[in-house]
Amino acid sequence: MSDSKPNSSSQAIQTVLVVLVSVLLTALLVLLFGKKINQGSSANLQENSSYEAAGIESVSELAAKISKDSEVLEEKVAGLDRALKTAIDEKENAFRARDGYTDQVFNYKQQIDELGTQLASAKSLMAENQLLVDQLNNEKLNNEALQKQVTQHLLTIQELRDSDDSLQLIEKNNQLQAELDRYKKELSTVEARINELERDREELQLATAQAIAYKQENEKLRKQLADLNYKYNRDSLFVKEATSIDPRVTALYNSLVALKGQSGDELGEAYTALQSRLNVRKLRHVKFAEGSAFVSDLEGGLIGQDVATAAEDSFLLVVGYASTTGSADANYQLSAKRATAVASAVYGKKAAEQDVKAVFLGQTSRFSPELAAENQVCEIWEIIK
Repeated sequence: MSDSKPNSSSQAIQTVLVVLVSVLLTALLVLLFGKKINQGSSANLQENSSYEAAGIESVSELAAKISKDSEVLEEKVAGLDRALKTAIDEKENAFRARDGYTDQVFNYKQQIDELGTQLASAKSLMAENQLLVDQLNNEKLNNEALQKQVTQHLLTIQELRDSDDSLQLIEKNNQLQAELDRYKKELSTVEARINELERDREELQLATAQAIAYKQENEKLRKQLADLNYKYNRDSLFVKEATSIDPRVTALYNSLVALKGQSGDELGEAYTALQSRLNVRKLRHVKFAEGSAFVSDLEGGLIGQDVATAAEDSFLLVVGYASTTGSADANYQLSAKRATAVASAVYGKKAAEQDVKAVFLGQTSRFSPELAAENQVCEIWEIIK
């Protein structure tokens, strides 16, 4: 803002100078024109004389007056210019002084802020110092109390020593020594127990590690046994073509194949109708882990309980399934292994007159379209004669 005022003043001075120059040029033209008229004719001179006689100024007087007025005007303009420059200088000095004051105010504010921070820090330190002083006073009071207790005990001991009844002191000392021995004995017992527990913990950790290793080895052997059972019982239990055995088995097998694509309530209704129409009963739904055909001991026991509920002359058909996870060929083989494994478990639990066979239907999603684990199963069906 300090630059806009000087520019306006300079423009005003330029305007005044232009007007002054215009006036001077006009006066000069008038002088020249008047001189030409004086040299032209006497009639004009007489006419000028008549103007002078009438009290009208001549051209030369008018020009001289205009020249004088222009000089006065120049001096006034010069004076105004000097006054304007002085005002501009004073204004700039005032701006500089104001800027100086602004910087001082800013510096003072910074100093005030710094002092405020230092004051807050000093207050915090004073509070901490007061806390330490209070703690020190408390410690001093505690120390004085302890010193009083020590002094009192020393006086008591001295009194006991000075008294004739020294047996009391000996008895007290013996009691303290007995308590000390008892504490030492208890401490020794506790330390021995701790050492014993530590040894037990180490032995337990070792036994746990061995148990995990045995469990892994057992799982490995069980899987190998399942594979051997599958290979051993495959020819006797596994049926490649359901049509090659009892017609009732063929009817059940074909009915299960025809249910492909059904699930949920629709499948439940179909199973109900199937059991009524073919005089069959679903004994058990055996689940498997992903990729596994291993029947656990727990599952084998449950299978034995279900088989025991079947008629002594019934036909037991095991149907193997696999989920759609993986390739179709792998699932084909996996469903066959599962069916043979469950049929082997049924064979070991069945009655003498009962017969058991295994078939498979490969991969499916009938038991749950969303959850693959629900389709990793075998079914045990009882065909009642």
